[in-house]
Amino acid sequence: MKRIVIQDRTPIPPFGEPARDLRILNKPLWLLQRDLLSQHCRGALEVDSLSEIPRDREELLVHRDNLFFNDLLINSFIEQARASGHACQIAFAREDKSITTHALRLQEASSSTHSAMSTSPICSTIPMGSAKSRVRW
Repeated sequence: MKRIVIQDRTPIPPFGEPARDLRILNKPLWLLQRDLLSQHCRGALEVDSLSEIPRDREELLVHRDNLFFNDLLINSFIEQARASGHACQIAFAREDKSITTHALRLQEASSSTHSAMSTSPICSTIPMGSAKSRVRW
């Protein structure tokens, strides 16, 4: 599967750097993402917006470079998405207290452009061989 990374260069207060450059487990987020997805994806194409994603008929994993995910989440998602035979996405429910209490407030505080992301799905997929073969984050 091909990996598409949507770049977000918004500096995260108080660090003054984009999330992709912040360290988690002593690795920059972009490197952590790459390592976790290496068993599922080959290479990566970095884009600035959804409109730049190629319309190829191949399976894609599309995610923003400012998202943290772990191997359990990504492995489960890809397994279930492929098994479903349909487009799938990871998203959080607005009723999820951990999201509404912490994540959305952080998002809104860092930039008004991020508030649109709070309603966006985090991940979706259409299995390989279908008309729109995509895994989208």
